[in-house]
Amino acid sequence: MKAYNITFKPILPLQNEDESVSMLWDYLEILVQNGQIMLDYLLLKVEDEFIATVTLPDDDSLSEKYNNCYINDMLCKIKAVFSVSQPYYIAENTNYDNTCTCDSPSWYMLYADYSTDESPVVCGDCGHEVALHKLPYIFNEQEYYTLLSWQQMYQHVHSLWVLCLSDRFTYRQLSNPHSQLSKLALEIRAELEEKLKKPVYYYIYHADKPLNNCPNCNQEWIHSPNIKTVDYICPKCKLATDK
Repeated sequence: MKAYNITFKPILPLQNEDESVSMLWDYLEILVQNGQIMLDYLLLKVEDEFIATVTLPDDDSLSEKYNNCYINDMLCKIKAVFSVSQPYYIAENTNYDNTCTCDSPSWYMLYADYSTDESPVVCGDCGHEVALHKLPYIFNEQEYYTLLSWQQMYQHVHSLWVLCLSDRFTYRQLSNPHSQLSKLALEIRAELEEKLKKPVYYYIYHADKPLNNCPNCNQEWIHSPNIKTVDYICPKCKLATDK
């Protein structure tokens, strides 16, 4: 992914700098919630200007066509105080892989991991994450709040399991399709599938011994259409897993 800078230059001397800077922070967080920038953004002060360093999932992620009502409203307030530059490229961010560029993926997978903040929706055809702003909103939201909140919950639980804290509870949350974490994931999966009109699978985690059968219906897994994305799927339960 590529990193860009956006410069915010005060139109007039700031009467309340703290309030103005808080508005910029809010704007960046709203962009995260709308899937237009990654979580590792910075806001730097250089003399009288403020520079936001952001990583974009796609080159056109900050295009107005992806804005929601919250972004447009906040940007209107910001432009009353600041002159806002167009995003300008600075470098490649090697912390992230490139996102999916498929025109129309034939299937998707809901996947999270403690070690990455990339999109939790993966293209089944190429195996790359799909930029959230390319996906429909779910649950009548105007942002990706529920999807990103679930991802954060999964990351916290996964981190606890990796650190061997509350081992039984955390592993059950990750590996059992009937756990609270999995139930929310499956609700999100179903909603995405309804909106996308394409199959969406949920990646179910397992460790140590091989998971020979689907943990929900106990039928044998079948090979995934693309083993670069995931090894096995259960078309009946819409679950996926690796060897």
